[in-house]
Amino acid sequence: MMYNNKTQFTALTLVLALAALPAMAALAAETQSGQLEEIVVTAQKREQRLSDVGISVSVLSETVMRNAKLQLTTDIIKLVPNLENISIFGPGTNTNFSLRGVAQNDFNDGTESPIATYVDDVYLVVTGAGSFPLYDMQRVEVLRGPQGTLFGRNSTGGLIHFLSADPGKENSASASASFGSYQEQIYQGFVNTALSDKVQVRIAGYYSNKNGWQHNITGNQPDAGQLQTMGVRLGINFEPTDRVKDTLKLSFNEAEGHSSGIWRDAIGQNPVVTVNGVKVSGGDLFVKPAGSLDGFGIGPTLGGNTDNGQVRRLNPTRSFLAVNKLVWNVADHLSVTSVTAYNSYLRDVVEDCDGSQAQECATHYKNPSHQITEEVRAYLDEGSARYTFGVFGLTQRVFVDTVAPILNDGVHGGLVIVSSARQKTSGEAIFANGEFDLSPQFTFIAGLRGAHDEKHINESYIIYLPPPGFNPANPFPSYVATPDIGATGDLKGATAVVTNNFDDQNAGGLNSFSKYSVSGKLELDYKPEKGVLFYGSASRGTKAPGFNHGFIAGGLAKANFPYAGETLYAYEVGSKFEFWDHRASLNTAIYHYNYKNYQALSFAAGGVGGSSVSNYDAKLTGGEIEFNIKPASGLTFSINAGYSNAKTLDVPNSGGVVADRKLPIAPEWTASTQLRYETPLATGDNIVGFQVSAHARASFFTNPDNDPAAQVPGETTIDAGTDLSTLGGKLRFALTVKNLADKRYVVSIFPLLGVGGIRYGFYGDPRWFSGEVSYHF
Repeated sequence: MMYNNKTQFTALTLVLALAALPAMAALAAETQSGQLEEIVVTAQKREQRLSDVGISVSVLSETVMRNAKLQLTTDIIKLVPNLENISIFGPGTNTNFSLRGVAQNDFNDGTESPIATYVDDVYLVVTGAGSFPLYDMQRVEVLRGPQGTLFGRNSTGGLIHFLSADPGKENSASASASFGSYQEQIYQGFVNTALSDKVQVRIAGYYSNKNGWQHNITGNQPDAGQLQTMGVRLGINFEPTDRVKDTLKLSFNEAEGHSSGIWRDAIGQNPVVTVNGVKVSGGDLFVKPAGSLDGFGIGPTLGGNTDNGQVRRLNPTRSFLAVNKLVWNVADHLSVTSVTAYNSYLRDVVEDCDGSQAQECATHYKNPSHQITEEVRAYLDEGSARYTFGVFGLTQRVFVDTVAPILNDGVHGGLVIVSSARQKTSGEAIFANGEFDLSPQFTFIAGLRGAHDEKHINESYIIYLPPPGFNPANPFPSYVATPDIGATGDLKGATAVVTNNFDDQNAGGLNSFSKYSVSGKLELDYKPEKGVLFYGSASRGTKAPGFNHGFIAGGLAKANFPYAGETLYAYEVGSKFEFWDHRASLNTAIYHYNYKNYQALSFAAGGVGGSSVSNYDAKLTGGEIEFNIKPASGLTFSINAGYSNAKTLDVPNSGGVVADRKLPIAPEWTASTQLRYETPLATGDNIVGFQVSAHARASFFTNPDNDPAAQVPGETTIDAGTDLSTLGGKLRFALTVKNLADKRYVVSIFPLLGVGGIRYGFYGDPRWFSGEVSYHF
């Protein structure tokens, strides 16, 4: 069932009003209350109180994530304003985060995102490596706005930093088991042991398995949504002296299964309307009337079901991350930090990309990546001045191998698209950031980063037709599809009819670049009193150039394979308040962005599913507000909202009509709220908790053309739960229901006019019940 934005906003307003009633009643009664949890962040590469940092930051603590039962890294969008995500292939694959309307809507593994993903101080080039279960997490920090000075050239929109728990000096352990809808099972826990005052070890693990929930109506493929996920992390902390601390973390995550199913319906293309020879409208893709057949005579698959006749499966995705962080406190006012890391990542995914029993479209991605990063930085505290400076290095190789059989339905004869790319990325940077106290109230901050990036690619794109005299029922006899692993084999005897290679032999040097860039920031903070901060900043951010690869349009010109780097000028003012004896906080921010050469992916309206990244200028204006209050002991209420007016300028659609359009994956507004109440029971040390939360967002487009057929409707979901802690908090029972109203809401849409005139889309999870028991030793 679909709801328009007005209905969603009204529903969310009602939820918020009901949630606020207990808080207002508690305020009126002047009940003795506690204080809000102290929040510490590393947004400026060192630990600081959130209220002292002049950046728009949202922080999710381990307690908040546990109470909301956030299971995957992508679940954080439920609690963070102006944050969205469309992970269409499921856990362990491309995250496609959008922050304030800034995103990279490309799903190829060789394309970096303007929303940088960090795990334990390490930048991950491939976004899929940042998709994993949220087990044994210390906190998550979401930094909005360009962070290029301290975090690098690919963070023009911001960054998301996942920080896992460090080994501690106390012996402890925890174990939990959860059972839910669709035979879901989740087991997780950790063991922390202090071998001595100098050595501590922590090992944490996670395992989950669930059946499919999206019914395959024909039944010759498994129901979609089935998924098995596991993760393990080992941490070793070594402190040979009081001034030296070395922490090694090794983690491995894997996801596999028939994780995603699709619905489909028919689309068409409006004719181009011209006035006096000038194109004024038309050319956009639209959804045909309900029940219409597509170009192959196939009807829609709606109602929460799926009907893919070919394999859709993670086979699997794997990520290994090794991080060594060495901190040397040289003196009381000087520390040096070294972070060395290695990440290997593999995405092996098979998809039926038409979602029908006919063999119209299938794709097999097998893309390994390997990266090494090193950062050495120093922090110098001179009292009225503080300095952070350092160097950074990166090298990464990614192999993108993609094969797509098209129209192999025994009638049309079929073709196969083979795309292969080998890309190497390297970069070096030097950075410095200074904070200068002009007076007890005013602080001036200036930062600068110089970077050098190199990228080189060799790629091929070939379309094959069946060999002469082929059998229509089996056009490629040596190329087969199996139920478990998807398409395999070779293309012996096939005829190459389209070849568009971009490599050292024929790219004319366009397949390499070496580029220098400069990022910087100026900021002025005003602190009239403790717990109050006003700030204003101007930033220059950059994002490196790149190359189109994957399923490009067959006739893409060599000059259009590369796309330019982004340059952003961003301006922001904000405020942070802590008041009522630290029982309440209010954070606000307003921003304006000017982008030069913003990078966005468009799908070709004709042809066979081709796509390419292009550059556009863009302007964005918006803001966030976050309010947290603890008016009574055990009662916590939070609410946040974000607004983003994000537009690309002079964008031509497939009809050649040029206009300003909304950025892809850029909902105009988001809002969420959370109410939690904890109270002791009449006897013993038992604590019972109740929680309700709601999340809503406006609609958004998945492509820069803003085709109506690519518009994802807005949605509102409500979660609720209750829990009981006993034995001094060691034993905990919890019951949770997500998507309380059982909404069938859409999370992403892809229009494919060139493959039979269809679009296909993905649903979010249905209503989900779960029960959990955990014990802390």
